[in-house]
Amino acid sequence: MKKVLLVVLALIANGALGQITEQAKATGSYIEVVATATETVLPDKILIEVTLKENGKSGAKEPISSQEKQLIKGLDSLNIPSSRLSKEGARTNFVKINWFNEKQISQAVYILELKNSQEISTAFTLFQKLKVEHAILYESTHTQLDSIQEEVEVKAIIAAKNKAKRLVQALGSDLGEPILITQNEPRGNGVYFIDGIKVRGSVQIPNIAYDAPFIEQEPYIEIQKLKIEASILVRFEIK
Repeated sequence: MKKVLLVVLALIANGALGQITEQAKATGSYIEVVATATETVLPDKILIEVTLKENGKSGAKEPISSQEKQLIKGLDSLNIPSSRLSKEGARTNFVKINWFNEKQISQAVYILELKNSQEISTAFTLFQKLKVEHAILYESTHTQLDSIQEEVEVKAIIAAKNKAKRLVQALGSDLGEPILITQNEPRGNGVYFIDGIKVRGSVQIPNIAYDAPFIEQEPYIEIQKLKIEASILVRFEIK
């Protein structure tokens, strides 16, 4: 019975000692720093919303099917595969002109994927030629966004370590092991997220616009770079 009691007391003592050790670690000296890293890239996936309309303000009178064929043919001539053009939806609206007549307006919306500013320029020139009703930037991003984000996070962690090392050495101490690494990403100030990745740039901002009444003018084309950011908080032990 005494042996059993001694074993139980030993286990309790070991458990208590473990808790004390963990508490000592938690309350030990440490330094906490935040570092930020950024990378700027041009988007390589630009989605343009293209609207075709029959009897719209562009003056195109051909049926939507004919306009679509002309658009696909024109894109092929620019070496832009028609596979990059997807149909977003088709709608038919009836617009009242006067009490006695109705004019049917058929409309179809497409999403066109482009790769760079050169393709954008040639595509918008084609839109002018074909009297496309409307075209606007839908989204821009980068196909390697995840891997770029990983690189930026590593840079931020290295920057945090170097910063902490300088500060600790200034105190005459040595930097220990990291005990906490976490993201420190406040939202706002023009920041938005793509699949959880913090990005600044032109996604879903209509800074590329073409509208039928302005077909005699040069299309306004502006592609902003994507600024990928990582802000990392790291806590290090102080030896």
